[in-house]
Amino acid sequence: MTVEIANTSLKDQFLEHVYGGDQQALHNFLDRQNISDVAELIDEYPEQTSEILGNLSIHRAISTFKILDFPTQKHITQILSPSKTAELLNGLPADDRTSFLEDLPSEVVKELIRTLDPEERKITLALLGYPESSVGRLMTPDYIAVQKDWTIRQVIRHIRDVGKDSETIDVIYVVDDKGIFIDDIRIREIILADPDKKVEDVIDNRFIFLNVNDDQETAAQAFKMNNRVALPVLDKNKILLGIVTIDDILWMTTEEFTEDIQKIGGTEALDQPYLETPFFQLIRKRVGWLVILFFSEMLTATASAEVNPGETRIIAEDRQVTRLGESVFRSGRIAKDALDEFVVMRFAEIVSEGRLSQIVERVLGPEAQGRNFGGDSLRRFASELTSRLSDLQPPVSERI
Repeated sequence: MTVEIANTSLKDQFLEHVYGGDQQALHNFLDRQNISDVAELIDEYPEQTSEILGNLSIHRAISTFKILDFPTQKHITQILSPSKTAELLNGLPADDRTSFLEDLPSEVVKELIRTLDPEERKITLALLGYPESSVGRLMTPDYIAVQKDWTIRQVIRHIRDVGKDSETIDVIYVVDDKGIFIDDIRIREIILADPDKKVEDVIDNRFIFLNVNDDQETAAQAFKMNNRVALPVLDKNKILLGIVTIDDILWMTTEEFTEDIQKIGGTEALDQPYLETPFFQLIRKRVGWLVILFFSEMLTATASAEVNPGETRIIAEDRQVTRLGESVFRSGRIAKDALDEFVVMRFAEIVSEGRLSQIVERVLGPEAQGRNFGGDSLRRFASELTSRLSDLQPPVSERI
């Protein structure tokens, strides 16, 4: 309740600033909010997206852009001015920028890459050159590397100089003059070490790394088994190319889980939210599974009929009554006139054969056995059925 009131208050304040016309007040208001709240405002007021991002400081606009879903990101690049779009893309971490660009049509990617600074363009093209679903697509070149003959004092000074532009400073990487990876050091070890000690005296040469061509699932398993926040990415010559961080792995595994759930639900993985997917695309995604299920059902029914025709008839009758029961229990309404003589007699036959408990269990689950089901509609149904069954003479099993 408190969160709902707070969100309502935030939206009211935002609208007051928007319609108040004071751009500086709007800028100050947005810069005071958490980026998750700003992202929620963009989702709530898509027509104000350009104004929201335009009134954020660039680093907060970039942080907000990172956590938006892909359709919203795509929409933003379409409505912002080319200069603002270029500013956003240049400020994004290389791995996040690559993740965004790889889902766009090739002609759009070419246009956006032209807006990048030369250095960022070079990095982006290099990452896009790696196979899809490889570790190379996840890695970022923004890491801190030091030499093994540096002192701890030099390392700390270097971290202060370049740390703000790095993806993480939790782990520092040791390389030689040719960029060949030697070891990694956790920041805790650096802080606790003697400032005059050399890096080579601190490293233990025990490390875990990923190959740039490894599958992303391999990277996820490596993080899971080794409890790391970041892992180095090497090529076949042991050159340090970049790092993969735990947040990249979490995003990747979330996407994989979503795809798996969509496939379990009878659809292929979608590239955008379900409700935003075009109707004919949904049909195309589902039709393959539906055809397979249709023919599987036909084969199953045919095989059952061949093995035991009598049992197949009973199963079909059970299904008729099951559907009746499901309709009754779900709707909660009883239409007396709909209970024709055939259904009543068939239901009575199933009762006489002792198969009612199986039907009830199939409709309501195993816990249905022995339960007292409430509701006036159900009691009326039981009374009506009992009354009509008692009027059937001779016994139903003989009349059918």
